[in-house]
Amino acid sequence: MERVTPIGSIEDTRSNSGLIRTKIDIPPLKSKLVERIRLLDRLSESRNVPLTVVSGVAASGKTSLACQWIERERPKVAWYSLDKGDNDIGLFSRYLLASLASADAGLASLISRGMQDGRAFTGYQMVSHLVQCLSDLPSEFYLVLDDYHSITGRAIHKTLLAFIDRMPSNMHVLILTRHDIPLSLSPLRVRNRVMEISASEMQFTEQEIELFFTDIIPVNLPPREIREVGKQMEGWVGGLQLLGLSLRETKGSQEIGDVLAKSKRQVWEYLMDEVIRVQPPRVRAFLEGTAPLGRFNIDVAREVTDLPDAGELLETIYKNKLFLVPLDGSHKWYRYHRLLSEAVKERMRLSAPERLKALYRRAALWFARSGYLEDAFENAFASEDFEFAADLMEDYMLQINDRYEYASGSRWLAKLPDHIFRSRALLRLHDCGQKIECFRLADIEAVLKDIEKDREQAFDRYDGRKRAYCEDVCTYFSHVLRYYYRNPAHPAPEQLEKAFRMISPENQLFAGYLKTVIAWSHISLGDPLKAEAALQEASPPIISSGKLWARVLWFRLSATVQRMQGHLRTSDAILQDGFEFLQQRNLELTPLRNVLYVPLAWVFYQRNDIENTLKHAGVATSYGEHVGFVRDIMEGNLLLFLGHKAVGKTKESEDCLRKIRLVTERQGIPEAGLSTESWFARLWMAENDLRYAAEWYQRRRPSLDEPFSTQLVHDCMAGAELLIREKRYRKAEAILVKLRQMCVERRMMEAVLDIDIAYSAALYAEKRRERAAEVMEGALSFAESEGYVRPFLDYAAMIFPLLSDMKAADLSLRQFLHLKTVMAACTVDNKGLVGATTRFQKDRSRGLTEREVEILRLMAAGFRYQEIATKMFISFETVKTHVKHVFGKLEVKTSTQAIRRAQDLRLLDG
Repeated sequence: MERVTPIGSIEDTRSNSGLIRTKIDIPPLKSKLVERIRLLDRLSESRNVPLTVVSGVAASGKTSLACQWIERERPKVAWYSLDKGDNDIGLFSRYLLASLASADAGLASLISRGMQDGRAFTGYQMVSHLVQCLSDLPSEFYLVLDDYHSITGRAIHKTLLAFIDRMPSNMHVLILTRHDIPLSLSPLRVRNRVMEISASEMQFTEQEIELFFTDIIPVNLPPREIREVGKQMEGWVGGLQLLGLSLRETKGSQEIGDVLAKSKRQVWEYLMDEVIRVQPPRVRAFLEGTAPLGRFNIDVAREVTDLPDAGELLETIYKNKLFLVPLDGSHKWYRYHRLLSEAVKERMRLSAPERLKALYRRAALWFARSGYLEDAFENAFASEDFEFAADLMEDYMLQINDRYEYASGSRWLAKLPDHIFRSRALLRLHDCGQKIECFRLADIEAVLKDIEKDREQAFDRYDGRKRAYCEDVCTYFSHVLRYYYRNPAHPAPEQLEKAFRMISPENQLFAGYLKTVIAWSHISLGDPLKAEAALQEASPPIISSGKLWARVLWFRLSATVQRMQGHLRTSDAILQDGFEFLQQRNLELTPLRNVLYVPLAWVFYQRNDIENTLKHAGVATSYGEHVGFVRDIMEGNLLLFLGHKAVGKTKESEDCLRKIRLVTERQGIPEAGLSTESWFARLWMAENDLRYAAEWYQRRRPSLDEPFSTQLVHDCMAGAELLIREKRYRKAEAILVKLRQMCVERRMMEAVLDIDIAYSAALYAEKRRERAAEVMEGALSFAESEGYVRPFLDYAAMIFPLLSDMKAADLSLRQFLHLKTVMAACTVDNKGLVGATTRFQKDRSRGLTEREVEILRLMAAGFRYQEIATKMFISFETVKTHVKHVFGKLEVKTSTQAIRRAQDLRLLDG
């Protein structure tokens, strides 16, 4: 039973007999404070509710905020600053009455009338008497209870709640606390009778931090450093105050980093003394076990602390506002304020370093087992036990690659000390797996060569599955480097089949990987049937392995193969299955989705949904550039080129093609970038400028006698389009007829659709209109069944008259409706192309003056700067100035780049 101290008479209370006067005085307001208008306005609304609760961590400015509000509003206020000694209900009541009496003489008189000397009130007797007295007050009245977290006595909580429930409407209670108050507030919340200002709201905003360092503690800090300070302090007022004092003491004589370090040490001391050491032993143990971690949940807490009541302790710490920050709405994951975390880590580094390392290792193992690999590696490296970190990465790096999180894997591998990394063949091979998609072939060959010098020693530390894995990875790399990546435009799938038979039975996943590379090879060679067969063989080992990346890659390749065969709807369905596969595993927002974005962008493009084409191709390309994956950069930029070209954005289209060319040249695979020349040709043909296309055709001269490939099909189609535009119809028809036959044999039906549209355009231009209509009818029938629209638009101007001549009677209803769709798109696109051409002719010069163009021509002709100056009767320095302007306008850095850009833009003609 709680001890009750007699209250005594009101005269004793008013004279503060035995009481500390400062506990019931409103604290003096500091002369200079940040005016927190957003919070002061909130407190002004407290007149509408009986109870207002302001909660926040230690030194978050709760008391100052209340004093600011009192100074601004000038309400009638009774103040009571609580501490642990006030948990006696009698003493609490004496202070409460003294506070109320000192705030209003009339109230003091009312209270005294109902009291007799020597009589002790119980809590509820006092509440009844106070409610009656307060009801007679004519104005609003506020009771402020500061540091209410000090109160643990249940009798006081019950008394206060009873008082709040019964007090008149002109009475308001304002509670300032570090902890959640142990009062049942749900009924008040339901009736909107309580207002709460949370700990997160008490943090300084960026604007308040800037105001603090400019008006309150003026220091000479640039805005960037002020923002960095705010980030370090996370808006905590106490930390900012200590930092501000340190900065003012130094008077600018030290670097901000040194001052920040000094103030942090002061903050750490404050947190250890005022927050951590005052906690009960089990709470301290929980704090020390979890505060060093970047984030944790209840399971992590149990793992690293060995405390069976970890859940209860976590709840206590959160309710008590011990600098704990929830990271999600469901309060499953938490972290501590950065400064408290640093304070605990620093203390443990000095007093218990081995315990700190062991804590990190235990956390790393839990995170790894649970699939949180980024957290696992972060804690492993925090332990500073790099051999342990390397062991963990060998066990789990395959999962990183499997999730397509190559950027993360590369980052962590780079953190290992070089001597440890070089001693781990398995990690070096994992690193090669990431570099191969970046076409860093020389680096991979160097690693393989180094391992082959002494394979036994390199693999000596491994046995069983890990050793077999290393052997298979070496076999895989040696073959795919030689027969695919060295020249992806002309691979050798038959050689890759030999490697397929060399993979050990227990590592059939690599057999599946090899089959996907073989499928890529057949796609490059323009043989979707063989690619489909390879994928069918790859399916069992990939599905049985359960590996995510392999499965998603299978979806991508399968969708590509189906689209090549003209099965656009099937391609789309496969991709939707892929996205559903990711969604079922909660992976729809991971980098794995980017694997499917390129083939999905192709589906959108063929349906003429240009907005989604640009959106998905843009995401895939950005990720490809982030991790350096050449294939995604090239194909993504190709799709962006097509999308920008479709909406008449010539400059953006050119930029995409240049990126492809730059990447292929930089990575030493120029053959793979040759397609950019034919795409440039098609771009200029779309702009009705045939000269560049003609020059390309004379250089390239694509021939159907060459080895068949997807690239050859595209080059021949570009050549046929040029011939049609040059009115050399018979020659174009000869190419198209033979090319169609070759594509039909290989089931490249999407290409056949392109061929038929171009062929019908040539026939119609030659006035063979019945045959043209027959071919176009077949193209429409095929396009309608699969939803193709875009192929028609590339020939919009040439085929629009033919489409207009086609009669509804000759078409089925579905064909006729698709014809209308295509004609509507052609009309819109044709208008867009005309507008684009006009803009292009106007903007092509990039703002170059006639003199700058003339200098460019002379540079292209091989003249040096001094020779140009002599020829044009200007000074050498003037030539340099003109050249500088040329470089800026063309966005280049060298003369060679300027000449090449000018050639692409056709600026040197005439």
